[in-house]
Amino acid sequence: MNLVIIGNGFDLAHGLPTKYADFHNYLEKTNPNCIDRLDSLFTFGEQWCDFENGLGHLKESAAQLVLKSYPGIHTTIKDEIRRTFASWVISLEEKNTATKKYELSKEDEYLSFNYTHTLHRSYEIDGKNIKYIHGCVGLGLFDYKQIIFGHKECVGNSITQPLLDATVKDVDGIIARNKDYFNSLSNKNIDTIKVFGHSYADVDFKYFEEIRKQLPHAMWEFGYYDETARLCAKNYISKLGLNASEYRIIQHEYIFPKISQE
Repeated sequence: MNLVIIGNGFDLAHGLPTKYADFHNYLEKTNPNCIDRLDSLFTFGEQWCDFENGLGHLKESAAQLVLKSYPGIHTTIKDEIRRTFASWVISLEEKNTATKKYELSKEDEYLSFNYTHTLHRSYEIDGKNIKYIHGCVGLGLFDYKQIIFGHKECVGNSITQPLLDATVKDVDGIIARNKDYFNSLSNKNIDTIKVFGHSYADVDFKYFEEIRKQLPHAMWEFGYYDETARLCAKNYISKLGLNASEYRIIQHEYIFPKISQE
């Protein structure tokens, strides 16, 4: 059995516009005030991992001015990001027509870092086999505060720290709250861990470390989509202490067999 770790590259491979640049474009059309505020406070790139990392890189002068002028606004900013992000993912789900591209087993276990339902909708994977570690957005009622994203903990000054704290991803806390899930992995017949579409950002390393602890004898297959991701995967491999017989690095297009379109 496989444990399949799914990152944003999985949705991108299925044609979903899920880069940060796509979120930015959505906000420009639907909430320009929000995007102006984000752009004035943070430095972002195009990819989703750039967005999470960017939340920890404030434009100091602008951030200090805003935080001094509006005490307590850090909670408002965090709430606004979550609400607008959730509305964006809902809009993606409403238009999600992704079709199967790969041979995925319904018997495997899936740990998804994504917020969409591509695994369930397009591949008919049973929900009991999918763990949405950062929450997911359905088409029905849900609490947008369940959505989790953010940067690795970093230190600012007395003025900027509240905003940095508000946008941090508390990975230790998330692992603790999902202790039963991670512990259960060791009781499953998992011999291979396949990673598809993950960026291997520093903020998420502890999840992989916990999985390594629960599945110490599993073979790892690290998928990558460009040279940057390949180098980041190598960094994970080094920090996990894997030896050459315990892992493979594979272009993510070859992690799973493709479904013939003929």
